[in-house]
Amino acid sequence: MTAYHETYLSDAMECLGEAFDAAVNSYGVQADRFYEMFQAGGFAERFQSGDASVISGITGRDLAERVISKAGLTFVCDKEMIAFDRTPEFWAGWVLAYYQYSRCQSFRVIHKVITMDALTSLYRPYHEADEEKVCELIDGKFRESGRTSLQRMRRWKGLSQSGLAKASSVGIRTLQQYELGNRELIKASYETVRRLSACLDCTPDELCAEID
Repeated sequence: MTAYHETYLSDAMECLGEAFDAAVNSYGVQADRFYEMFQAGGFAERFQSGDASVISGITGRDLAERVISKAGLTFVCDKEMIAFDRTPEFWAGWVLAYYQYSRCQSFRVIHKVITMDALTSLYRPYHEADEEKVCELIDGKFRESGRTSLQRMRRWKGLSQSGLAKASSVGIRTLQQYELGNRELIKASYETVRRLSACLDCTPDELCAEID
């Protein structure tokens, strides 16, 4: 279920696109560094939860400045942005906002699958294609990283099945069934999901989320 109404989507895409454009091309912050700051400062969570003051109440440049300031950095504008200039960084932020909204995935999880540098590199030839074309490519990366969110999170954490089973006190056979999708993790007890998510440094929602 999406966190905000579709009428706000174009504003959200414009805002995040402009934010990445400003961060990289006006303030000289590397794209993935800005992405990390966007998450660490709480802006990503507010954005994906549909906080109107972030997705449509400010400009992308304002958002970039707030993210950079929250990180404790002093920013100096290297050069003025031209409003009609749609850079690869703008396009990457634009597509990122669309993917997060359409797939209901958190920014943090998306970042584990594709970096901003990798997304920006897709500008050619995808910038003239429908956003869904890029989304399908990212979907493929998710599938390659694991059949279920639990399997993906475990691999990203660098844990073996036995290692996670021991750390979480969840039986390895039970864990295997959840990873294969033979049992639905969303139907597991809260305590089971809590222990697994704590070991994997993610939220219960991220752990139970799936891509069709």
